[in-house]
Amino acid sequence: MEWLIVGLIAVAGLIILIWALRAGRGERRGSGLSEADRYLQQLTARSHSSQVARPQNLTSAQSAQAYAPALPVQLPPHIIAQAQALVRGGRKIEAIKLIRQSTGMDLATAKRFADNI
Repeated sequence: MEWLIVGLIAVAGLIILIWALRAGRGERRGSGLSEADRYLQQLTARSHSSQVARPQNLTSAQSAQAYAPALPVQLPPHIIAQAQALVRGGRKIEAIKLIRQSTGMDLATAKRFADNI
């Protein structure tokens, strides 16, 4: 009777070993990722490669001018300073109004500019 139990344990161990070897070999053949995961990785890689690295040593005024969309009119430095003060004071809408009144740009462009200040 004891030899039967030992034999069954040995067979079960052998089956588990074979299963583990097959599972390990399957992971090496494929990446183990679903198609959705692969697509997400490709999409992330494309979005990261399309972004431009921001230089680190810019003042906030230089940053706003460097990363604002192409403006039909350049903002005078005193308008930029006023807009920065408004944004820092939590009055972003007023900053956008100021930018729009000073330049005549559309709402979306003025908002992007205020976001980059």
